[in-house]
Amino acid sequence: MPNSLHKMPVFVSSSSTSGSSRFRQARMRFLPRKMWRIRRALNAHWRAITVSVLTLTTLYFVFTIRKKAINSTRRNYGDIPGFHRDSSRIADMFFNPPEDEFDKEFRDKSRLPPSVETMEDFPKLHTGDALLGYFLTMYVDGMEITWSSAVNSRSLLFQAMQDYMLMMVETDVRVKWTDEKKKTNGSVLVAPNPTKLNEDSVSLQRYLYFLSRYSNKGVQLNFPDIETARLALPQLKEMKSKIHAPVWLHADILPGPNLAEVPVDPGQFITLVHSNFPSSTLMLGWATSWSPDAPQIRYSWYNVIEMAKTCAGANLPVSFAVRVIYARKSMRQLRFLLSLTSRFSITVWTDVYDIMPLPDLVHFRKNMDPKRIHYNLPENFMESIKNVNGQQPTPIDSDTNLWNRNLWQPVLLDDVALVFLGTEQAVLEGEASWLVSKIPYQAELQSKGKTVVVEGKLQFLSRDSANAVKGEAARIIIRSSGVNPPSPDKVQGVQLVVRPDGFIELSEINMQHSSLYDLRTSAHLPRNDCYEFKIVDRGEDYPIFCEVKLLKCEEEDGDLEPLSVSLHFKVPYEAEIQKYYVAVNTIGGKQPLVIENLVVYS
Repeated sequence: MPNSLHKMPVFVSSSSTSGSSRFRQARMRFLPRKMWRIRRALNAHWRAITVSVLTLTTLYFVFTIRKKAINSTRRNYGDIPGFHRDSSRIADMFFNPPEDEFDKEFRDKSRLPPSVETMEDFPKLHTGDALLGYFLTMYVDGMEITWSSAVNSRSLLFQAMQDYMLMMVETDVRVKWTDEKKKTNGSVLVAPNPTKLNEDSVSLQRYLYFLSRYSNKGVQLNFPDIETARLALPQLKEMKSKIHAPVWLHADILPGPNLAEVPVDPGQFITLVHSNFPSSTLMLGWATSWSPDAPQIRYSWYNVIEMAKTCAGANLPVSFAVRVIYARKSMRQLRFLLSLTSRFSITVWTDVYDIMPLPDLVHFRKNMDPKRIHYNLPENFMESIKNVNGQQPTPIDSDTNLWNRNLWQPVLLDDVALVFLGTEQAVLEGEASWLVSKIPYQAELQSKGKTVVVEGKLQFLSRDSANAVKGEAARIIIRSSGVNPPSPDKVQGVQLVVRPDGFIELSEINMQHSSLYDLRTSAHLPRNDCYEFKIVDRGEDYPIFCEVKLLKCEEEDGDLEPLSVSLHFKVPYEAEIQKYYVAVNTIGGKQPLVIENLVVYS
């Protein structure tokens, strides 16, 4: 008989079978054997699908909870000793970092050195904090910040982290390219040289992970070229939520003493930092070279002025990397740079082969603001100067005969005009750059017993004194009507003109009655870059007197013959237009002019 018509007998005990079960079994008596097998297979298939769906749903929710717990933990630094939160207990159920020597050594220990994070109830990011504000130092002194240089491997990082009181770790960021010529497939590493890699090498992200997870140490990352910065800074951005201590980003962006190369483009580097990791400190330096017979012995005014221009638009804290071999002889320039804004500081560093006389370093520390100078130097240097106290900034008092920048107004009449006002010097660049006193000074000796004295020092920043740009000059105008308004060509008063070739002239400027008087007198001094001047005005009943003398630009300069000239003439007031302001301006304006100790008193 065909299988399709074969009825399969079923034997059921009526005593042990329920009604519904007997009904199903009765139906099954009349099902063909093949159909019964198909139905059983279908039931097994649906059961398998149901189990699979339930399993996948359960896994989805488990891993979703795990991911949220881990993210919450990392945001709150819950997986870092000392900062556990309730969310970390959930995370620990699903997330266990790999055990290695860092975990074994540091995982159950408090993060050190002590910092403001130790006193916080809730974790915060401090990547842009000032070092003296972040670390709990005993004194407000940059020398209290401790550094470890060239920490360029996994083992060196491990050693540095074992020094629990070490505060800052300096390392070199490199890129290992698969194709060096085409610069493709780069890997960002921490290494002294990308060609000398071994099992001790470590990626930048892993390096920062270890440092941030187990310590409160800050990090200084050195970028040798713009390609490295372009590849590394986005990786730093990805780790922003995991890094909590100060981050300093260093590059040499301008040519410095004895080296004309510019390893990193300044504009590109600052833009990359702003777009990827703006909560940081820029550490900007000059490319330098040194030998015992090197021609340049300091950071020049050109060096610091270009740096000031570069940093003018960088709204970030900036620390300038200053090579210790040039620090002592560059104090005037560096003090000027620091005085431009409280965002600026200096970090002194040394190369392996530098020869630094200890007295120079002591002198530098004595004459600089201690809270604005950091020292990334070998321990023997630090031990030698640890008992030397730095000099606090000189308080400004408008009643004394000191340069006070708050009494002067810079006036810029075109897009290329530039004026920098420091606490000791002012720098003017461009013919449309003016410096005008905010208050008038009128002398009247006969009726009021009042004499007005204007004095100061001038330095022309010609790169080559023997070939100074012709037509360059500085002029100091007294009894001035101010500027803007009137326009520069209509400024009225009495002017002293000093040129770097030694030509000195005292004359009127745009006075209505000049034709009635002999209002011009001149003299010559030898060519020089630096001059000291003094103008004395006793009023219209007395001659205006001025003295100009040669001045050494730096204390290390050779002997200079003490020559001077004196000029004077008498000129009446023109009260209807005179306002008695003091103004300073450059003629020609192709080279910067430094004005130092400019004061007006009576």
